[in-house]
Amino acid sequence: MTSRSVVAARVITGLMLAAFVFLAAASAFAQPPRMSAEDRTKRLTEQLSLTADQAKKVLTIYKRSEEDMRKIFESAEGDRESMRESMRGQREKVNKEIEALLTAEQKTKFEEIKKQGPPPRGGDRRPPDGH
Repeated sequence: MTSRSVVAARVITGLMLAAFVFLAAASAFAQPPRMSAEDRTKRLTEQLSLTADQAKKVLTIYKRSEEDMRKIFESAEGDRESMRESMRGQREKVNKEIEALLTAEQKTKFEEIKKQGPPPRGGDRRPPDGH
C-alpha cells in the first residue's frame, strides 16, 4: 500500500466512525414511536382480560382513532393549542367507546389505568429520586 492509500483509508475510516457516532447520538435523543393500535389493544387485552370479541372491537376503535388523530394533526396548520384540544376530545371519545364495551369489573380496572396515565415513551427519564 502506498502512503497515499493509507491516508485515504484512515480518512474514510474516520468519516465512517464520525457518521456512526452521530447517528447513535441522534437515535438516543429521538422519541420512540407511539404504540400502534395493535400494541395498545394487546396491552389493554392483557390488563383487562378482554374477550376476543371485545379485543376486536377495541382494535377497530383504536385504528379509527389513529386515522382521526392523523387528520387532526394535518388540519391543525401549526395551531398547537387547537390541535391539543381536538386530540384531547378524540381521546375522551375513544375512552367512552371502549368503556361501553366493558363489564363493570373491567370498567373499574380501566378507570385505574386511566388515572395512572399513559405508559412512558422510551422509559422513565426522571432521576431515581423522582425529581
